[in-house]
Amino acid sequence: MRQVVIAFAILGFISLMAFMTLVWVIYPIRHRSDIRAASERFEIDASLIAAVIWAESRWNASSVSNKGAVGLMQLLPSTAVFIVEKKGLEVDATNLTCARTNIIIGTAYLRYLFDRFGDERTVLIAYNAGEGKVSKWLDGQDRLDTSPYPETNAYLEQVMRAKRFYNWRI
Repeated sequence: MRQVVIAFAILGFISLMAFMTLVWVIYPIRHRSDIRAASERFEIDASLIAAVIWAESRWNASSVSNKGAVGLMQLLPSTAVFIVEKKGLEVDATNLTCARTNIIIGTAYLRYLFDRFGDERTVLIAYNAGEGKVSKWLDGQDRLDTSPYPETNAYLEQVMRAKRFYNWRI
């Protein structure tokens, strides 16, 4: 009986290690110090920043979307310029492939959206679909749990799932 217990304990440990390795492969983390600094500066949860980066670019700093969004947090250049001016940031809004710059501007944008909408799910919907659309969709409501766009809903769930994994790693 003791050997069976030991065998199950070893099997459990091996399974846990395999799971942890899989999590690290699926949800890698880079730029930890820049994320932590931006998290403190703008009072945004570091795991949320990491989750947005994962969902937006899978940690590819040179990523450019078909809509022209650039870098880790997939910022439109016009949004970057707006946030740099609005928040008085001392970074180059045209250097969006620089990881540090992109994380600062993207996190400042999250702060802006939190200040405007308050609720995390609504903020993420606005980050993906646009704040103008979210303002229309709210139509007297305090928050949104979903959007009319399946793509945005899938994005929201990706970020929320990734945030759970990054929560204990960053």
